[in-house]
Amino acid sequence: MRRFFQFYLIAALLGLLGWLFGFWSFGEMLDVHLSLFALLFAGFVLLVILGLIISVATDTQNVELLRKRLYSRIPLWNLWLRQRAARSAISLLNLQPTPHAAELVAETLCCSMLGKRLRRQIDDALTSLSDQACRDAVVGVWLNSRHRRLTEFLAQRRWIAAAPMTARVVSALQLGEIELLRQEEAAIVEGLLPACADRDPAVAAAARDLLFHLQRDEAKEALCRLVIETDAALAREAVFALKYLPRNPSQRALFLFLTEQWEQYEALDFDQQLLSAAHRAAAPELRQRIAEMLRKAGRADFLTVLVGADYVSRAREMTDAEAGIMIQMLAAQQQWPRLWKLVFEISFAHSIEVVRLLVANAWLPENTDERGLFEELRELANADISTEPEDARSALPLALPEATIRVHGRINDFAFSPTQPVLAFGTGNRKAALWNFQRGEMEEVIGGFAHSVGLVTFAPTGELFCAERSNAVDTPCNLYCCQNGVLQPVGQHAGSVTSIVILSDEQALSTGRDERIALWNYQQPACIREQSLTFWPRAAAISPDAQQIVLLHENIALFDIVDFQRKWQWWGDSVGRCAIFLPGTDSFVVGKNNGSVQAYRFASPQDEPQPRLFQAHSGRVQGMAIHAASQTLITAGAEGTLHFSNWAANQFLNSLTHQEKKCTALYASPDGAFLATGNHDNSMTLWDIRVLDVPRLFTIPLATASPDQLIAIQELAVRPEIPQHVKRSLLFMQRVLQYRFRFDIEIGDIPSIKVGEFDIEIE
Repeated sequence: MRRFFQFYLIAALLGLLGWLFGFWSFGEMLDVHLSLFALLFAGFVLLVILGLIISVATDTQNVELLRKRLYSRIPLWNLWLRQRAARSAISLLNLQPTPHAAELVAETLCCSMLGKRLRRQIDDALTSLSDQACRDAVVGVWLNSRHRRLTEFLAQRRWIAAAPMTARVVSALQLGEIELLRQEEAAIVEGLLPACADRDPAVAAAARDLLFHLQRDEAKEALCRLVIETDAALAREAVFALKYLPRNPSQRALFLFLTEQWEQYEALDFDQQLLSAAHRAAAPELRQRIAEMLRKAGRADFLTVLVGADYVSRAREMTDAEAGIMIQMLAAQQQWPRLWKLVFEISFAHSIEVVRLLVANAWLPENTDERGLFEELRELANADISTEPEDARSALPLALPEATIRVHGRINDFAFSPTQPVLAFGTGNRKAALWNFQRGEMEEVIGGFAHSVGLVTFAPTGELFCAERSNAVDTPCNLYCCQNGVLQPVGQHAGSVTSIVILSDEQALSTGRDERIALWNYQQPACIREQSLTFWPRAAAISPDAQQIVLLHENIALFDIVDFQRKWQWWGDSVGRCAIFLPGTDSFVVGKNNGSVQAYRFASPQDEPQPRLFQAHSGRVQGMAIHAASQTLITAGAEGTLHFSNWAANQFLNSLTHQEKKCTALYASPDGAFLATGNHDNSMTLWDIRVLDVPRLFTIPLATASPDQLIAIQELAVRPEIPQHVKRSLLFMQRVLQYRFRFDIEIGDIPSIKVGEFDIEIE
């Protein structure tokens, strides 16, 4: 039809132009005007007819196009179009007997004004069908239309659908083939329930009668499962009429419980063991139904189903709805001491609810220390206090600047140690240094390098790796592994080493200005494998499974580490400067010199060739880091701005600028607790980013909180810019978590940043 309207539009335009021309020449050339107008009108009609003929004569293999013509309402042409479409559909079915073609021909049988001869052709085409899928398609058309001709056709040929089950049931009942359906097993239930509400009263009555007199145990079991999973009223009524119970004891207990057959349930499961097992294995929706029935029953002895023998430990695994029901049941039984214990386990909002409930019932803990804590929590809970995570996200800072380090001399690179609170520096005076940021003092200065130390990084086991850089293109530059202050050469590049990636506890990978990638065994040391490239990589990033590596240059190249073969290449719009893989995804992010931040899929790049964009910087991207717990991507721009984005939601959170300093680098500690940014004045800023995980405490059970989160809360709670209603939330959590961790001796060992300003001179 699209071609038809294209020709129609052309004809209309020509007609309009002819009319305008005729109007202009009307005064003196009336006869010419009439002649031209007549010719143009004739041309218009011919073009319309030609377009229609071409449109109808083509695309006869397109089922959807034929369907549109079959139901065409174009004045004067609709009858001819329908007949043409019907003949094309018959030809298509004879040529390719597919379910789609059979469905279309069945629809033509329902159309009016087709003529007896054409109807006989349609009837013959459908009768010749032997494929069951094609017959099922015809039955499907009848099921939706219930057209008289199709009803007669199916009755004469005794066609019964094989699938789907609803069509099979209704078509069999329409033909009175009830005995055929009685032999069906569990799947019959899927079709019987909708058939009980069929538009044909006779079919609906027959379906209901069959449902209430099922003979096969498999079908009865399926009916019981349906009652358990959906509580369908008709299914429940049918099961009661059949007087059937599931054969599996656990399912039987669950069925009796959900259908409120209390005497039979208690006789079967007096200690709730069967129901507890069914609850643990159930899907979330079914668990919610069980919890609601527990609340409805209101019996304290049923609480073990929800919480088990140790309700305090079980609280951390509960859904929010289950926790709410448990609170209601305990409150109904006036189990105040048990509720008090839950304050330290359940979610923050429920914890406040319990404290308010205890206050309303004038309950106090017997223990003196706990009573003092209770009074503090009571005061906070009864004041204006926020329970919304969005309030925390909008009010809390994204990172806390803790320390500033000023270094005399040029710092080329820095990195966090994964095993101790140490920051490594690579300097321009041919030295590397280890600085303890928790004590605020230098631990070690390492010399012996032939050139400037351009790169530093750590292995997961704590070994320091250093790589040299040089302004000369072909000067040999070494890669070293430093253990106990001793430099051990690992490998060499002709020109600066441009990236170091640690693969395992004995393998490291490097790239260089010599357009070479090399894999080293740094324990021996020896070169395992190397490959020449057609470019020199500016940076590299390794996939989480250590099987693929991304190399950045003018374009972006994905290589297989096993054989160094290129798997994919993305053409770039700017030189890539840094890259990082996003945990739990099939994507990596690249920061570029033009300030763009783009995410690429590496698992199936052909499915999404265009990158996903994050918030761009006005200057070039100097570094990237991730905070895995909050799914936050942090990027630093040369203009001095840090951008924070949630990579899962592809949502920009906010930006942060520190004293208008221009950034030169950004790295995060391996545990995601700290961040370091390099500044243009040879200074560094250390940040605490554990605060990013605080809003999550508003949504999770407090029993799952970590000591790191407690420390972050303590730092935030004393900041004057935090709104009072959010600060009260932090203080409430702080007191609860302090009580939980009161015997935890590891809290004092958690790394922290010594606050202050430090001047470092590396000699």
